[in-house]
Amino acid sequence: MPICTFAGLLLFAFRMSLPSLVGALLLIGLLQKIETYDGVTVLATNLIQNFDEAFKRRMKFVIEFPFPGTEERRKIWERSIPEEMPAEGLDYEYLAGNFELSGSNIRNCILHGAFLAAGRGKALEMEEILLGIKNEYAKNGKSLTREELGEYYMLLPEIG
Repeated sequence: MPICTFAGLLLFAFRMSLPSLVGALLLIGLLQKIETYDGVTVLATNLIQNFDEAFKRRMKFVIEFPFPGTEERRKIWERSIPEEMPAEGLDYEYLAGNFELSGSNIRNCILHGAFLAAGRGKALEMEEILLGIKNEYAKNGKSLTREELGEYYMLLPEIG
């Protein structure tokens, strides 16, 4: 059975929140495609509240994935770094306990840190991971604080 996935419907949710012709046309077009598609359709968004009730009524199942807690985040950190990636001294307990990040945010932090480490010709360490977190925070309009860095604040002296 074919599966059609619409991941990250952020823009679509934003359009639907606008009372406009563009938003209405997007909604009509998507609903027509979903209703005529002969297979499973998966829609993914973190802004379900922006979808109108008529749209939500057409969904047979709505599955909520709760934000990961500390233990889930620790497992995500540990499992997201490939075995073949050189990594040293990563404090998974600290990362999971001090930064409330989603699984995709954690992945982005690791990816950012891995590129930094590769560019420096060294193993992935806490400094690169923290710079990845700083970058991920910046994308969301947040600033990384010295308090959040805790015992690792010396790795990023520019944060005061």
